[in-house]
Amino acid sequence: MPEPAPTFNSTPPPTPLLQPSAPAIPLDTLFDLLAAELALFDASAPYRCVRSNQQFFELLDSYWQQRESLAGVALGELFDRVGRTPIQEVIAQVLTTGEPFRVSLSALRLVSGTERSFYSWSLAPLRDGAGTINGLLLLAQIHPAGRVAPSTPPPPEISDWPASAPQPLLHTVLQASEAHYRTIWAATNDAMVLSDERGIVLEANPAYLELYGYSEAQIIGHSFAIIFPKHQHPWAIAEYQAAFWSASTETSFESAVIRSDGSQRIVESRVTFIEERGRRVAMLSTIHDITTRKAMEQALNESEQRYRMLVNLAPVGIFETDVGGGCTYVNGYWQRLTGLSPTEAMQHGWIKALHPDDLERVLQGSAATLQSGQPFDHEYRFCLANGQVNWVIVQITPIHDVNATITGYLGVMLDVTARRTIEDQARQHNQRYQSVVVALGEGIVIHRQDGTIETANAAATQILGLTLDQLLGRASSDPLWHTVHPDGSAFPGDTHPAMITLRTGQPMRNIPMGVQKHDGSITWISINAQPLYDIKRDVIEGVVASFVDMTDYRNAQAQLQASLAEKEVLLKEVHHRVKNNLQVIISLLRLQALPLTDPAIKELFNDTQNRVHAMALVHEQLYGTHDLAHIGFASYVQQLTTIMLRSYPVPHGQVKLVQDIDAEMVLTIDIAAPLGLILTELLSNSLKYAFPDHSYGVITIHARHSATRLDLVVQDDGIGLPLEHESGEIRSLGLQLVHRLVRQLGGDLVIAGPPGTTFQIAIPLLSKENHP
Repeated sequence: MPEPAPTFNSTPPPTPLLQPSAPAIPLDTLFDLLAAELALFDASAPYRCVRSNQQFFELLDSYWQQRESLAGVALGELFDRVGRTPIQEVIAQVLTTGEPFRVSLSALRLVSGTERSFYSWSLAPLRDGAGTINGLLLLAQIHPAGRVAPSTPPPPEISDWPASAPQPLLHTVLQASEAHYRTIWAATNDAMVLSDERGIVLEANPAYLELYGYSEAQIIGHSFAIIFPKHQHPWAIAEYQAAFWSASTETSFESAVIRSDGSQRIVESRVTFIEERGRRVAMLSTIHDITTRKAMEQALNESEQRYRMLVNLAPVGIFETDVGGGCTYVNGYWQRLTGLSPTEAMQHGWIKALHPDDLERVLQGSAATLQSGQPFDHEYRFCLANGQVNWVIVQITPIHDVNATITGYLGVMLDVTARRTIEDQARQHNQRYQSVVVALGEGIVIHRQDGTIETANAAATQILGLTLDQLLGRASSDPLWHTVHPDGSAFPGDTHPAMITLRTGQPMRNIPMGVQKHDGSITWISINAQPLYDIKRDVIEGVVASFVDMTDYRNAQAQLQASLAEKEVLLKEVHHRVKNNLQVIISLLRLQALPLTDPAIKELFNDTQNRVHAMALVHEQLYGTHDLAHIGFASYVQQLTTIMLRSYPVPHGQVKLVQDIDAEMVLTIDIAAPLGLILTELLSNSLKYAFPDHSYGVITIHARHSATRLDLVVQDDGIGLPLEHESGEIRSLGLQLVHRLVRQLGGDLVIAGPPGTTFQIAIPLLSKENHP
């Protein structure tokens, strides 16, 4: 009879593992069939390995994986810590408390420094029949990400370790021990079930019962098909029979099963067969719940599909290469940018679409990236079959695995054709702008935001008499400048038009400035300043100042002003001489009239003198003012009426003259002289005929003007004109002269009265029609 089964935590021993009718399961078969990583260690320091299954090697790094056996290797030589607990503390805790040490979803650190991620890890004590701990059982389930180990330096040479275990008989004892067999059967996290050729369950471990949610009574002695939906029972039994008699010695498969609560799980089953005398008598199945893994795989697959969909819809070219740079994937946008199909682009086929001028540069950059593993960032062109050229920016980043080893490259390609087109156009415009600036005879200087000069054209250096190096980087306040105002006063740098524009943002126009050169000469310039705005930030980032050389113009202007001054003196002298000559004529007429006795003839001489007086008065006004082209009409009329009143024997106070003329009215000589003669005739007519028998009266002179018209009204309140005037017949020489002068000025004359007499004269000021 086998010895009593070992127990955990001093609990009563479980029922016998196998019923009398159940065939015996070889310990080696059970050990290697488990999907978990499993190893037995002795219970005395340094806790050397007695036995391990093949899966246990996956917990270790490459050094240990090369060995055929771990027998004799101490537990502390394999592992450094579990989670945050050192392995020696774990061993001490298990041996002291007699309780298993379990950790889930954490990391295992090897002595070499490598880390393994795991779902679960446990170290449980093994007991003999007397309840004494005589071994340690290590069970683990590694996370898939923890199955690939990075390259690490090897541990110390094996020759440094003891060659054999201190208890050489323990392996034989444990291998034959039913108690140890039961411990493994009960402690493993994998579900295990033993069934006969009909599919009747002979034995099931606790993990199996927990996985499906059944009790031992519900499982043992019943068909394994209970874990499938009822309508699938015939199919499940038929599949079982086929596998039992025709499957290879070991096989595995996945299937969907139903728990007792109706929930569905996905399991992975690995089966082996127990034979007696060459005939299969039972199937041992190790079942691992992979529902979570399958859900993760499905989520990963869906994520991959979403990723591929996004990649294909992305408005950028995306591609992948292998570690040698051979293209393995391109998305649709990449194909549009290059004009290549995926088949044409694979491996190094994409090279044929490169622009010939970029080919060597791109290949060199790619080779450098493959050699160094550094990211690749270049801008180049692809030539399409239709002749179109696309500019792209390509960024390539290495893809690393969990060991930081480069497994390939991921590239992103952005279409920058439109940007390059704009840049080329901007470059062309800039070249044109530079050509225009260089060709200009006007000096151009660009100031930065701080007022210093950024650049200047050739005309600026020539006008200022400085080299470009002397200009660049200098501000208007620099002592290099010696500038003056037109009046000779100093021109401070902070009042330079460019500095004012920088401060205020307001353009400056036609500011004169004198620049003193090294030879002492002064160049006169006229400066404009215009702010340069940063459109995005709406701030002034500089000023462009333009200027022209005004020296020759200024000199010519000075000469012209001197010449005009000379001519003004001469013209004043001419007017003075004309006025004097007219005065001589007036004197001659007066002397000629003295001996005359005929009143009519003397009146004619007097009228002639008044007419000459009117013309002489115009010349007198002209040479007496600074403006030789215009005279003030109000003052001219005032002097003319004074002369007229003296010319006629009118008692003082008998006739009152009222003058209503714009004080600001000025007239050119070609209008003032005819108007003077017209006024002379009209005043003479009123003084002689309007007020007979020394009657009292008023003569009013009213004058107004606009930009285009002058209105003159001469009115008296006398007896009015003779009747023949109303019939249109004009016999008076004076009135005939008035009509001719008004027509000469292109004006209109209207005569009204009685009562009194009113002469209304309208003369255009912009265009005059001279009537014959």
